[in-house]
Amino acid sequence: YRIIDSEPGEEEFWHKILTYCARGNLQAVMDEYLALLVENRGYDRTPDVATALTNAAADLRDVLSMRAASYRPAVVTADGEDTEPRWRQIRMRGRFAMRYGSDSTEEGDEKRAGDVGMAFNSPFWPFVLATTSVGQEGLDFHQYCHAVTHWNLPGNPVDLEQREGRVHRYKGHAVRKNVGRSVPPPDGTAPPWQQAFAAAGDGATDESGMVPYWVYAPASLNGEGAAIERHLPLVPYTRERSVIGALLSSVAHYRLAFGQPRQDELVLTVLDETDESLRRQLGTVRIDLSPPARSRTGGLPRESGD
Repeated sequence: YRIIDSEPGEEEFWHKILTYCARGNLQAVMDEYLALLVENRGYDRTPDVATALTNAAADLRDVLSMRAASYRPAVVTADGEDTEPRWRQIRMRGRFAMRYGSDSTEEGDEKRAGDVGMAFNSPFWPFVLATTSVGQEGLDFHQYCHAVTHWNLPGNPVDLEQREGRVHRYKGHAVRKNVGRSVPPPDGTAPPWQQAFAAAGDGATDESGMVPYWVYAPASLNGEGAAIERHLPLVPYTRERSVIGALLSSVAHYRLAFGQPRQDELVLTVLDETDESLRRQLGTVRIDLSPPARSRTGGLPRESGD
């Protein structure tokens, strides 16, 4: 409100809003978001078009109209050394903070959890998600996010892959950014993003279905395309700093063993019982499931923070 109201000029406020939206290309933002929403929520497979439109509009309304909620955390208070501590509840307000997997039976808690998740998977706020390890499995955060910051390191390569896999998924944010930058503008003959992915797929030589939906980094971007980003804010002289090298090495070997039964045993064997020359030889005979023409930005994590 303050940004829009501070725009110079004497025009009415509603006109300032339209000008602000036009400058930010809100139409393109909504085209992209609704294309994702309809596909991910399955509305494109709903026989009744009117019902699908109503449901999509309801989802959009829920995302844009989330209100603050009241929280009642318990705190311990004591008046003095000889006084027994007492528990009391205080009231706090917040818009998005909540406990994932809460066992609360209050009415509306379950719906609010879904609304918060859907809001993060939108171009609107919240723009940053902070979670414990409970968020590293089974959740999708890829629709408008392609960066993961590890505040601590997991104890094994599987968990590291799981964390980064939350933002490396079908038609993820990094993939769409590369598609949008490399294909011609839509001409109105088809929905914009349907046409964009069709154009991106026309030049793909891979037949596995990975390109352009999971990995897309064409040569036209000159290696400057978006990629899944791994941020490691490691403090010097800490345990994380001392084990990061071994952990990333284990991740590489885990990918080598991907699809094998009892992967952890194979990874440990390769790490413990082979020398460096044999490890390099193993790298030449491994099965590479990625598309053949992959640049360094082809969707693999980019290390940073060293």
